[in-house]
Amino acid sequence: MKNLIFVDCEANGKCPRMGQLTEFGAVAYPSKATFHGVLAERKESGEKSVFQLP
Repeated sequence: MKNLIFVDCEANGKCPRMGQLTEFGAVAYPSKATFHGVLAERKESGEKSVFQLP
């Protein structure tokens, strides 16, 4: 394989399958060209981020 594309999707809600797709991104390898798309603005849900300190 000479070219690969890595894709990541973000969604709101308790699980991605039941939530709304909010944004996605892609990176091409080996060129490292990127694309980022925003489909809906994220709303604060009151949930803490995984890396947020108490």
